[in-house]
Order: sequence, then structure tokens, then C-alpha cells
Amino acid sequence: MEIQTARLFYRILKSLTNVDIPVDTGDFRLIDRKVCDVMNSLNSIRGKNRYIRGLVSWVGFKQIGVEYVRDPRLAGETKYTLKKMLKLAMDGITSFSYAPLKLPLNLGIFLLAAGFVYLIVELVLRIAGVDVSTLNTVIAVNMILFGLNFVVLGAFGEYIGRIYDEVRDRPLYIIARNVGFDDGKTGETRQ
Repeated sequence: MEIQTARLFYRILKSLTNVDIPVDTGDFRLIDRKVCDVMNSLNSIRGKNRYIRGLVSWVGFKQIGVEYVRDPRLAGETKYTLKKMLKLAMDGITSFSYAPLKLPLNLGIFLLAAGFVYLIVELVLRIAGVDVSTLNTVIAVNMILFGLNFVVLGAFGEYIGRIYDEVRDRPLYIIARNVGFDDGKTGETRQ
């Protein structure tokens, strides 16, 4: 069960984010000194709930997988409870995806469109002389009103996502290597 939920989580996270986070990976990894230096420089970035698996992918260096057979646990059982797994999943999704913030906007647009189509069909049926229940009108108007509410919530979500980007203060880009500079310091000229 634990392995299937982890597999499902990685696939959901991959579909929700634009960062190429490899599926079915753990925190154990070999990294180059350049990656280590960049990850250390990220310590100045604000944020208490860091999803390291995602950050390693976000910095943008080339990654390859090294498959191995994990030996069974020799003593005891995992201390990683369902609660801890859910927190890790939430950290991963909220650190690298705005999809939950965009969901109300998409739902609102759908409800608005469906409500207007429902109202137009009802109006055409009334003009054609078909007896239509008043309950249908109430349903259509409610769909439109709920749609408007969700659109407004989605607009708030867009603003919250942008504010979150600013507060996290992640760098806009990471320099993989300097070419033609002494000490790797930009702005210096060589004699």
C-alpha cells in the first residue's frame, strides 16, 4: 500500500508542476560540488517547509537515475507515518505547483458557461412553448452565481501565487559556470 501511494503521489506531483521532478526517487542522492554549492546558497531563501527532492530538480542541473535494489529493513518498522507522508506531499505540491490555486478559476469558468448555456436552453424551450419548471431557472442562476464566486476566488488565488513567489525570494536564474572571469566574480575585467 505504501509503495502504491508514493507512486501515485509522484505522478500527481509531476502532472501539477512545471519542474521536472523525477518520479519514484528518494532523498538519497549523489550530487556534484556545483549542485551542493547552489543548494547551500539557497539557505538564504525564506521558507520553512522545503521539499528537497523538488529543489534539487528546480536548480536545473542534469540528473540521471541510478537504480539499485534496496535491502529489506533489518530492524523495526518505518517511523514515517501516514501523517508525515501527507505533510511531505503537501510540501511538494504547495512548493512547486499553483494548480490548487487555479482550480477555483477553472471551476468558475466552467460553472459560468454551463449556467449560461442552461439559461439559454431554458429560454429557447420557453419561447418554443415547452412548459419549463421555475426550479430550472433557479438552478441556472445558482450555477452562474457560484461560477462568479469561484472566478473571484481564482483571481485571489492568482494574486496569492504571485505574492508567494515574491516572498519565497528564489533567484530568477542560477549561473552554472562563469566563462572569462577571474574568481568567478562577475563585473571584473582581466588585464
